[in-house]
Amino acid sequence: MQRIMPLLFILTLLIVSPVGAGSLDGLWFSCEYAHSKTPPTDNCQVLDDDGFLIKGGKIAYVKIANGDQTGCRGDRAGQCFDRSRETLKARTMGIGEVTPTPDGGMISYLWCTQAYTVTRRETHAEVRPSGERCLWTSDKTYYVARWSGKITIEE
Repeated sequence: MQRIMPLLFILTLLIVSPVGAGSLDGLWFSCEYAHSKTPPTDNCQVLDDDGFLIKGGKIAYVKIANGDQTGCRGDRAGQCFDRSRETLKARTMGIGEVTPTPDGGMISYLWCTQAYTVTRRETHAEVRPSGERCLWTSDKTYYVARWSGKITIEE
């Protein structure tokens, strides 16, 4: 639960496609080499192993089970993966609902709905909470990207 709370903010990118318009559905991960107010230094080519799956207006937390990348933040091997990777294995946990809005979207979780604004960039999207904040919402900018590989969900 402790790791999920900060990641809920990353969910925002899942609401709007950062590179190209289209369906909300997809797999989204935070940029490994970005920080709360600093954009990614690698054009978001390396992604964190924690992400989100949006499908049919629902959002689920995704944890990669077979990451093997070295050089991740904090020198933790396997805690990130190259964006060009074609396949991954993961575990998931349902979170709540995602509703698109003209400037981003809203995530409903733990009896609160948080609005976010999304700014599209060439290689990623910047996601910021807007309006009144839910208890689980931090005042951070999240840098996220859609991953288009194939994922196998483990039970």
